[in-house]
Amino acid sequence: MKNVLVLLVSDQTVPNYLFIKMFNDIDRYVFITTERMEDKERNKREWIMNAAKLNLKSVDTIIVDAESKESVLNGLESFSWVDCEDIIVNVTGGTKMMSIAAYEFFKMKTKNIWYLPIGKNTYHLVDEKDSMIKINHEMNVEEYLDCCGIFYSDNKYTRKSPYKSREFNYKYFNIFINEKNSFYQTIEFIRLLFRDNRAPFKISKNGFNISNEENISRFKQHIASSDYKLSIPWEDYVNFSFIVDFFDSIGAALEDNLLLKYDVDYITGGWFEEYVYYILKDLNIASVELGVVLNPSNSVSGYANYFTNNDLDVVFVNNNKLYVVECKSGGMEENDLFNKTIYLASALKKYFGLTVESILCTMSSMSKPKIEKSAILGIKAIPREVFTSVDFLERIKQMLQIN
Repeated sequence: MKNVLVLLVSDQTVPNYLFIKMFNDIDRYVFITTERMEDKERNKREWIMNAAKLNLKSVDTIIVDAESKESVLNGLESFSWVDCEDIIVNVTGGTKMMSIAAYEFFKMKTKNIWYLPIGKNTYHLVDEKDSMIKINHEMNVEEYLDCCGIFYSDNKYTRKSPYKSREFNYKYFNIFINEKNSFYQTIEFIRLLFRDNRAPFKISKNGFNISNEENISRFKQHIASSDYKLSIPWEDYVNFSFIVDFFDSIGAALEDNLLLKYDVDYITGGWFEEYVYYILKDLNIASVELGVVLNPSNSVSGYANYFTNNDLDVVFVNNNKLYVVECKSGGMEENDLFNKTIYLASALKKYFGLTVESILCTMSSMSKPKIEKSAILGIKAIPREVFTSVDFLERIKQMLQIN
């Protein structure tokens, strides 16, 4: 006799994945799905099967009309349930009509008809509201992205390791929040002149060989339009000793007299992504990934178009919920950059489902209207004032509702 798991397929794949993880000794998996869910490039049933590593031979598929109760009932009636000893049904997915039809069909065959309420970590029996089972599986980031069709095993995304240690990162944070204008001018100088260049810059007695006049002009214009003046003469900005002294002052001496892209990326903002990453580790979040970047050549077009322009700074999973963190070391005072940032962050639900949590962490101070605007778009904003508070770890934990 066979133990059978019945799953209704919809855009939200995680509830079905968790349901599979909840039950052992299952002989057959029956997916009730639709033509739309069977899309060649974004086949939700296949995402679930691949994420759960199901054997294709143990899977049956019933394709129905999502909005026709009659179609669903006919599909279920045409399937042979004779050898099924124990039928366990998850009606969380599918359309409302699919759920209604499935419940009507199975209520005479089994009492094991379950659903997962939005935002909960427990499955409930449909006919016994007080009967529930806690989800005993804790997903990690890779599992969650698998459920979204973004498979690490297929090279559909990359992730990186921190460039600097926790100790160095925390030290740099303290330097950053206590320094004056000359410090920030130097960072801006490095960002504007070197960030777009991937080749290393060799230092000589004559200084850096800076040939990109467009970048130099852009930097001068930036300084001219800002509220502060250069605290160091312009000619000293391209002087060998000044650049070296800057990196020495933060305890990051340049190796072999080379300014690498990694150094530039770190100094001009990457440090803050790593800082947030280490904070989450200190909050005992088990699954945290840094710098998740989709590989467009190995992904469906919809994802490629989005993530090419909006890589994920920090991603973590807590209580089977995905959190995506956008990290900005500055710039949120500028309305254009702020608006672009929060609108891109709010679009995450389109790709990761309704339960994804979008978070904006920034070392900029944020006005109350901007914090409220972020909240309206479903984004939790964590500004400078939180990170510089004495009890910042506890405050972040409460804001993110981390147990």
